[in-house]
Amino acid sequence: MKNPIIILDEHEFLIYRKDIKQTTWMCNHYFNKREVRCKVKLITSGRVVQVFGTHTHNPKPKLEKYKNMLSQSVTIVRH
Repeated sequence: MKNPIIILDEHEFLIYRKDIKQTTWMCNHYFNKREVRCKVKLITSGRVVQVFGTHTHNPKPKLEKYKNMLSQSVTIVRH
């Protein structure tokens, strides 16, 4: 996949930073104008997903868009 995304609780996350041990993902609303940025982030390492923060907006479900995506079983840790 060219631009991988994670869908969690109907919110999309895009890769922000990647290194050898972990990947940091930011809510796609983080990349909006500064005054409306959502700063929720995920840190993935293997099959563990750590969630940091609370969204500043409601999700915009795009269920039709997600129907062909692959899902994986992961452990979610909310901080």
